Amino acid sequence: AVLKVGEIPVFYFPFFHFAADEVIFHPALGYRSRVGNFVQTTTYLLGRPKHSGANESSIAKMMGTGGENERVREGIFLRSTGKKAKDPNETRLSVLFDAYANLGTYLGTELVLPKKGILGAIALSAGIGFTRDIYHADSAYNPFAQNNGSDNWNSANFFSVEVPFRYRFITTGSLSGKAGSLNWSFPFYSDLYVNQDFMERSEEMDWVALFKRDAEEETTNKNVLGSSYEWRINASLTPITKLAPYVSSFSVSNLSAGVVFRSRQSTVINNGVSPNRSFFFPDTVTLYSANLSALGTPLTLGNPAAPAAKAEAPGEDPFKDAGTFISPWGTPDAGDIKSVEDAGGFSLSPPALSQRFDLPKTGGPRLAVDYALTPSSATQLQFRSSQRNWDEAEKVDWSQVSSLLTTFKAEGHLGFTLNQPETSLYNAVFRLSGTGQWQDHVYINEEAEEYTSTDGALDQAKIDGVRLTDYKATFFTTYYNITTTLKPLYRHTVLGNSTIQYNLKGVLFKNEFDGTSADPSWKTRGGEWLKEDTDTHILTGAINASIMDYSQNITFTADLPPRDPTFGGSATFRMWITETNIRHKILDPWDFDKRKFEPVYITETIRFGKTHPFLFKQDLTFDPELAEYTNITSSLSWFGVTASFSASRSRAYTLETAGWIQSTGAEQLNPREFRLAYAGSFKKDSLFDNRLSFSVDGSSGLTLDLQRYTYSRLDFSLKFTLGITKFLDVSLSTTSQNAVVFRYFQHLPFFEL
Repeated sequence: AVLKVGEIPVFYFPFFHFAADEVIFHPALGYRSRVGNFVQTTTYLLGRPKHSGANESSIAKMMGTGGENERVREGIFLRSTGKKAKDPNETRLSVLFDAYANLGTYLGTELVLPKKGILGAIALSAGIGFTRDIYHADSAYNPFAQNNGSDNWNSANFFSVEVPFRYRFITTGSLSGKAGSLNWSFPFYSDLYVNQDFMERSEEMDWVALFKRDAEEETTNKNVLGSSYEWRINASLTPITKLAPYVSSFSVSNLSAGVVFRSRQSTVINNGVSPNRSFFFPDTVTLYSANLSALGTPLTLGNPAAPAAKAEAPGEDPFKDAGTFISPWGTPDAGDIKSVEDAGGFSLSPPALSQRFDLPKTGGPRLAVDYALTPSSATQLQFRSSQRNWDEAEKVDWSQVSSLLTTFKAEGHLGFTLNQPETSLYNAVFRLSGTGQWQDHVYINEEAEEYTSTDGALDQAKIDGVRLTDYKATFFTTYYNITTTLKPLYRHTVLGNSTIQYNLKGVLFKNEFDGTSADPSWKTRGGEWLKEDTDTHILTGAINASIMDYSQNITFTADLPPRDPTFGGSATFRMWITETNIRHKILDPWDFDKRKFEPVYITETIRFGKTHPFLFKQDLTFDPELAEYTNITSSLSWFGVTASFSASRSRAYTLETAGWIQSTGAEQLNPREFRLAYAGSFKKDSLFDNRLSFSVDGSSGLTLDLQRYTYSRLDFSLKFTLGITKFLDVSLSTTSQNAVVFRYFQHLPFFEL
């Protein structure tokens, strides 16, 4: 760039900085009390920073070069073309180099690959830091312990090898396709404080924070890692099977492997300064974990489901063949057949019928055999990671193994279904199901600390305890399940949906451990007609009637022996604007000594209107044992206004000098609460061509405690929301409560004080 006065060149600039263009090199100066003055640099070899409107320059906004516009590289500049970027999630590769006056230096890289095809988004962040201990003395930080110029540089343990730097490494990514997906996440840290020291960084200069460097202290616990993290790779497979219906679905829902890292405080380095005062170590390795699923319906016999009736083509004329007439006195010749229109006469021959009428039929039975199998297995390796063995980072050894545990579990069923598809007259299901598990420590290191005493001698009792746990976790159980549903009145127009259902589920065979660790043994027994071996034994009858477009429902349910016998019923009747519901249950109905009547619940609902219905609801609870009502609740609502009154069986309260005292007399039905409330909303959308919208929501409620009057309260809330499309959203709300509202009602005659 040349500056001229007339034709005379005055100044020459070897470079020119366009303030509205972005530079691939992003330096940032700063100061923090602990690490001191620092410079953080980010250089983008590929791509550019992820757009953020908060850190975009005002010049870039005014000149239209900011945002997610397309950029092309020219030297060290990223020039805007003025066009919208086709894919803002472009590949980004950056190099990080930071230097801290007290702490040291950090060199890293970050790579982000966007999703493309079957390859999902992949992110990589890695770096190493050469750091030293920072001490705090005389209200200041410095890297010298005794102010004598000597410092202590940090090291770390990298796969059992000591290295003279600290490190952090994180990579995540995924693959996905029609047959499955793969996800991985591999973080790796040298210590708990590596993110705190190196990831509190910025790519933009904060001049305000730089000039007020002495105004605030550094937060020492920011970005501190958690006490554990995990390497994890997950895959799911759903291969396309062509064996249907024998194998209609086959999948591997969870195929994974991983390593769990935990942290521990050092017993040697406890000065509170060195990052090595705590360290990560591998604790467990999941060599594999897999869940499989397969299901199908290999056999179907009998009548299939009825196909849908074919609709008649629109516009088809059933009398299209009635346009000719034939003489009734003889065999017509071809020339005798004349069109009605041509003869100008009147036809007496009836039109040809083109409609077919089918009488309803019951159809035949259908038998289907289905199965499902879901096995799962896992193998887990346990390191010798006890405090006694790995008390320091230098002692972590990936070759030291404590045990290897393998488990296998399987669940499945084989079902037989007999039904009538066309009428649903009956549906019977018989299912055999089972679950089983096998667990074993296939390898135990008898020298590991978990199985030895404090002096290192083998503790056989600990090994026997582990073996005993494995034996008890090895078992199998099979079940039978019978479910039958009948619709005996399926032809009836009113009671056609009434059903009878029977359900029985119990143990068929069971394998249990009954030995010892020295002499393991299992016994297999058949299921017995006992409560412990019977999960479900229920008979249910439902009368569903449709009367004048109203549904009436009566249901009876009985829990049968060997389960605890109960008998219950529920009825719902609807007529005009009313709905009545009654529920009741009897425990041990066939044993006069143990018989117990549960409360009867009655609900009556009345509705007026449809647009803004007036709703009245009455809930009653009647206790047959007491022959009294124990709870009454009446409520009504209309146009956002609700009012309710409730009473319950309890001991009354009286107001004494010491406060509210509950009486010791007999319980009786006492008023409990009265509530009056209102809730409303007013909204206006799409104002000024969809540029403005606002809403006002308000609610208020008065609650009177009719037992302890001074506990009454008045609540009020109001909320106002204003929205300007794609620019501003403002919400203002207020809440108020008056907890001494009873002062205004205390002199009314029906309050007893």
